[in-house]
Formats: sequence, C-alpha cells, structure tokens
Amino acid sequence: MLKKIRVMLEMISEKETLFKAIKIAIVVGIILNLINQGGAILAFDIENINFFKMGLTFCVPFCVSLYTALTIGLKFQIGTKTPVDVSLDCVAHKEDKVSLKKGDVIPVCPSCGVKTHWKLSGS
Repeated sequence: MLKKIRVMLEMISEKETLFKAIKIAIVVGIILNLINQGGAILAFDIENINFFKMGLTFCVPFCVSLYTALTIGLKFQIGTKTPVDVSLDCVAHKEDKVSLKKGDVIPVCPSCGVKTHWKLSGS
C-alpha cells in the first residue's frame, strides 16, 4: 500500500501532470462558472456571486483530471512508458517481475505475451 501511495504522489507531482490538470481546471471551471453563475458574473453583480462555489467549480475538474491521470498511469499497460520508477509483478505469473525506470517502455511478460497484465510489486 505504501508503494502505491508513493507512486501516486510521484505521479501527481510531475510538472506535466499538474500543468495539464491546471489547464483543464481553468477551461472547464470558466465554462461551469458561466453556466452556474453567468448572469451575476457578466453583470458584475458582486453581491450575488458565490465565490466559494466559484472556487469549488475550479477544484472539481482539477481533481478529476488528476484522478484520471492516476488511474491511467497505474494500469501499466504494455508498450506504454512508465510515469515513474517502478517494480512490477505479472498478475498471472507472480514469478515474472520487472524493474523499470521512469520513461522505460513496459514490456510483455515472457509467459503471457500480449495478454500481460502488470501490477505494482507488493500490492
């Protein structure tokens, strides 16, 4: 479990992942704020703008984007690059293991071939 948390924290702290999440949050947050409070925003009716909701409206797409990046990154699909340094175990053949550095291409398991499914070692 600690390995998985460490890998998740490393993935979240990647600049590219953070910048993509921020960009998505800005675009989607603006659109959602205009949908939800557009009349007050466009009329500059400061008294009727709920700034707490406005902030949350940016936080939600940011969190969803990070969650999506994590779930995709933790699938460890063959032929994709590893987002961080990892040790993986084959789901079907526990004896088949591989240690990879960030950016290495995830290989196929010698026993499984193209049907390989990897998981973090020890998880």
